[in-house]
Order: sequence, then structure tokens, then C-alpha cells
Amino acid sequence: MYRGPHVDDPKKSVTVVLPLDRYQALARLAEQNSYSLPAYIRQVLRNHIQSLEREP
Repeated sequence: MYRGPHVDDPKKSVTVVLPLDRYQALARLAEQNSYSLPAYIRQVLRNHIQSLEREP
């Protein structure tokens, strides 16, 4: 079973307070992309960080 490239990396839990409309938007997008909400947020953050690191 493929578990992804960072499955065994150390992890840190965080709590984020979001306005309800942003939470609902993220939940909708997660469902549309077949992700759980936490997995979708991790994916969005990973993609954002990667795009920032590619900028000159």
C-alpha cells in the first residue's frame, strides 16, 4: 500500500480558527476533490509552500 512520501516524518498538530464561510468553502472543495477536510488543508498548504519556494 502506497502511504505517500512523508508518512513517517515527525508531525505537529495545530488548531486554526476560521470564519464559518471559509470553513464551508474548504469543506466543499475538499468534498469535490475527494479529500477529508484535514487532508485537503494539508494539500493546499503543501502546494502553496512549494509554489513560494519556486518563486525567484
